[in-house]
Amino acid sequence: MKRDIVVVFTLSRCGSSSLEIALQNLGYETVNIDPGRAKRDNKVKEYDQVLLNIKQNKPVFENVNKKYNAFIMGSHYKNELKNLHRDYPKVKIILTNRNDNDWVISMKNHQLVANRPNPKRTNLIKNKTDFRDSVKNQLNDLKFFVKENFLELNVDDKNKHKTLCNFLNIDVNKFTFEYPHISTNKKLTLTQEQIDF
Repeated sequence: MKRDIVVVFTLSRCGSSSLEIALQNLGYETVNIDPGRAKRDNKVKEYDQVLLNIKQNKPVFENVNKKYNAFIMGSHYKNELKNLHRDYPKVKIILTNRNDNDWVISMKNHQLVANRPNPKRTNLIKNKTDFRDSVKNQLNDLKFFVKENFLELNVDDKNKHKTLCNFLNIDVNKFTFEYPHISTNKKLTLTQEQIDF
């Protein structure tokens, strides 16, 4: 069965790995086009092809969509929404989201584990808000902001498997597994001061 292309826009620590596995379990062929993930997952050719397509103003997934139909774009390509809509009018856009407090703790933990500076809470929340607003404003400008084409999937939603299936027009009974919870975040014990900073 041919499926519409699905494109996921997401920030780090907002459930993209879990969503990617959920999409695979529902029969989608996925590829992560985030620069770091693409290289780590040995998908450099696909990543390079997408960049070349963008540079040459070709359809974003030309020569890649023969193999894949779900693309995890991260936040790097949010300005390609106009081209995505032009080239793939039936594209389904998923924007992941997460409770601010949980997300801030996960992001701070992630940064500290990687020996990076502890980002300020206010800056993190502002970046997340700006990213979400940018995606939503572009979709609104394109008159694309309708439930058939857009889903904001909150990773805290207890029924996210049902929400995802409904959005993709898939019988929820085909989702016979638990929604995956993937966390690559090695846990640190953060002090309240580190969290609130």
